[in-house]
Order: sequence, then structure tokens, then C-alpha cells
Amino acid sequence: MMTQTAQPVGTFSKEVGWYHPTLFEVPEETRQLLEEYSDVPTDQVIPHILRYRDLLWDVFPYPTIGQFRFVALSFYSQRSYASIVELLKKGGRYLDIGCAVGQDLRRLVLDGCPSTNFYAVEIAGGYVDLSYGLFADKETLAARFIKADFRDETVESTQALLGTVDVCHVGMVLHIWDLEDQIKACVRLTDFLNKKKDLEQSLGDYMPRGPFIVGTSAGRTVASVANEGIGGKQNYLHDVESFKVMWKEVGKRTGLKFQTNVWTHSRFGLDGEKAHWNDPGRRILVWEVTRV
Repeated sequence: MMTQTAQPVGTFSKEVGWYHPTLFEVPEETRQLLEEYSDVPTDQVIPHILRYRDLLWDVFPYPTIGQFRFVALSFYSQRSYASIVELLKKGGRYLDIGCAVGQDLRRLVLDGCPSTNFYAVEIAGGYVDLSYGLFADKETLAARFIKADFRDETVESTQALLGTVDVCHVGMVLHIWDLEDQIKACVRLTDFLNKKKDLEQSLGDYMPRGPFIVGTSAGRTVASVANEGIGGKQNYLHDVESFKVMWKEVGKRTGLKFQTNVWTHSRFGLDGEKAHWNDPGRRILVWEVTRV
């Protein structure tokens, strides 16, 4: 029998370190989303999450699902979040790559942003289907979901978004690939950004006025190659400096300039676990990349 650490990402077994059997705490911003946006009774929030977690696990068992990160609002914790909300309220176009159940875009709606100019891409289409039950908004949410790989240039609905996006969010996606494929994915992400030089407003002293990409990725205190891609394929885990170097390479390949800001934390799972299941050097990278 394989150990918890030996089983590859993609196994449906629940005997893995990234499947948490139960949930004890729910962050206030997540609870508020479910109670106020989805009308889930206070005493039913945790049972509701548990029920949908197992339904989502049966679609595809990503660690994001097993650790309840599918309702952890990582975008909400971005330093530029308040400014992004104001931009989107004025009609900025938002694209969520690897949106899972669209939790982050629904939090934006709760915070007053119109969903008519929201787009989201998710390769696991079953997540999108289940999201309408999780958030009880099938008849009200105007955001358009595209069930596809965002890198696929034959998908007309994603191709139509090229050069039009003001804010692109990429939550816990890039680290599933090796370094070269991450660079290619980032080049593709830049193709979606609005062709205008400047946005209508600054998003803070540390961010130039340009369309930008924000997100989170799994990383390490020291960058390294791993074998934690889907099915045990090789992938690359960045540290802060290597992530910045990657975006310099993206700039060389695209002929564009980017400002890259990266922060780290070690909170894993919705309960705020302070350690990765088998790697104390693991970190979450929180990043914002602005075209300048």
C-alpha cells in the first residue's frame, strides 16, 4: 500500500495528506459569502462545505479540494483588493483562470462588483456545474464560465478575450507544471491583458497603472524541482526570487516589461494549517504582476 506522501496528485483515494476529513473553522470572509450571498444558515455553513467538498473531490481530487481551499478566498487577501474592487465597479473586465468553483469572483459580486463583465476559465467543468449549487446563484450570476484549458488557442470563447482584460486572477495553477511550461503559460496570460497602456486609476503606490495579473501558487523557501504535477509529473516550485526571474524571461519572450511583487505565507487549508502535509519548507506565494 502506498503511503500518504507516495500517492500522486490525481488519486481519488482519501488516504492522502491533502484530504482533510473534517473542517473546524471557517474564515469570516468565507462565512460571510455563504451566509449573505448564498443564504446558507449559520449552523449549516460547515455541513454545506463538507457536502460539496466530497462532490467536487469526485470530479477531480486536487489538493485545493481536499484542503477546502476552494472556499478560501485567496484573492480577497491580495494587497490591491480594495483598489481592484473600485476598478471593477467602474466596468473593468475581470478574468479568473483556473477558477475552481468561482469563489473569488462571487466574493467580488458580494462586495458590489457587477458580474456582467466577469469571465472565468476552468478545465474541470464539473466544478463549474457544482458551483451553482454551492452558491445558489444559477439564476442571478451573469459571469460567463468557459470550460476549457486557457492555453488552448482553438477555443473561440477564450480567444475572444485576448487583449481585453484589466484584471486577471490565477489561483493555485502555475505550480502544476515544470518551469518551461509555466513560462509558456505566463506568456499566454499576458495575451489576455488590455492593450491600453494605462488603467483609469492607480492601484497603490507600489503598482504602476497598467493591466495586471494577480494570483497564488505553491512554492518553497528555496526553489526546487518536484514530482507533484498531475499523475506525479515533474513540476517546479518557485521561491520569491525565482518567480521574479521567471517573469523577466516572460518579458524577454513577449517584448513587454513587468513589475513583479511577491509575498509568502505558510497557511495551508481553510483552517489555516501552519504546515504542509509533508514539507516544512513549503510556502504559498502571493503575487501581483503589472505590465508597465
